[in-house]
Amino acid sequence: MMRSLYSGISGLRNHQTRMDVIGNNIANVNTAGYKTARTTFQDIFSQNVSAGMGNQGQVGGTNPMQIGLGIRLSTVDVLHTRSAFQRTDRETDMMINGDGFFIVAAPDGGYFYTRAGNFDIDNEGYLVNSMGYYVMGVTNELKMGVIDVGSAPEIDWDGTGTAPPGYRAPVLGIVAEPEARNPDRDGLEFTQGLDRIRLIAYPSANTEPIDPEELSILANLQIDLNEARKALAEARLTGVGADIAAALQDFQDAVIALDQWIEDNGYANDTDNPRPLTGFAVGKDGSISVMIDNRKVVIAEVQLAMFSNPSGLEKGGNSLYRETASSGEAVISRPIVENGAGSVDGGGLEMSNVDLSNEFTDMIVTQRGFQANSRIITVSDTMLEELVNLKR
Repeated sequence: MMRSLYSGISGLRNHQTRMDVIGNNIANVNTAGYKTARTTFQDIFSQNVSAGMGNQGQVGGTNPMQIGLGIRLSTVDVLHTRSAFQRTDRETDMMINGDGFFIVAAPDGGYFYTRAGNFDIDNEGYLVNSMGYYVMGVTNELKMGVIDVGSAPEIDWDGTGTAPPGYRAPVLGIVAEPEARNPDRDGLEFTQGLDRIRLIAYPSANTEPIDPEELSILANLQIDLNEARKALAEARLTGVGADIAAALQDFQDAVIALDQWIEDNGYANDTDNPRPLTGFAVGKDGSISVMIDNRKVVIAEVQLAMFSNPSGLEKGGNSLYRETASSGEAVISRPIVENGAGSVDGGGLEMSNVDLSNEFTDMIVTQRGFQANSRIITVSDTMLEELVNLKR
């Protein structure tokens, strides 16, 4: 009787836990990026009445006799299955179509991970989530540069000031330089090559025409930069460390030379006059592009975190997860092209993967299990009462 009473009590407690999980799933049926949870149970120690016995020749074997002592909670699993896409037509809303998590910076300098892509832009142009945490990725440096080297890029004017026939002068405008990152203005330090995504541009205040001789220098500086960028891309394909280092140094030297010309001629960014950005769009590879000077420029790239065991992540509240030893270390990946990361779809959100029909079915089964266990306690109590009253 005491064993049945204990089993009934453990059953009540664990069925209540299961009901709590079901209730939380139903409450979050409309929560963007929510992943449903499930409970699994297992029996606990059993009292051995008699051990099993093998065949003794003249006597056959017997099975062990054991009386169970109830159940206990085994796991509360988070099911990271995909769910439906809800279009919002809001330019800063994003959804991951596949595996991976958005990365946001925690106030303590660490990272949180989330599937909820309901982002916004703060007063300083940073992409943030609903808690104001910075969305992490790669931010290209926007600065004044050459956006069109002209129709005759291979020029050498020899200081004569005479342009070749049909030559079109280079056009200065805001360009995005992917190899240079925005400086961290607030002294915050981030790891794994990530920085805050900032959507802002500063045009030059200089509108004066460029001297013909300077145009020749500018065009050749841009040609050098293009060649250095091409060489760096080829070196990275070979994967040889020394070649990559040399090509990267050549590229950086070309960037510095062009930047120095822009600075010397008064075309540097005017940081007191930020330019509003239009034409915001998110590509499937995580690239964020905007319209600047009637030209589409990739201003940043969203990065995703991949985990060997996403179910091992720890919930941090506010639709955020934390990395744990069970989840494995986050692998920072570019959408689509690295480590099996999914694509990013803009203009919509990932909905909850809660299946209401399954939840209501589980709720009914759990309720009946709770009632049955409560009857065990009632009957056990009645039997104990009869045992006490045997003396009368």
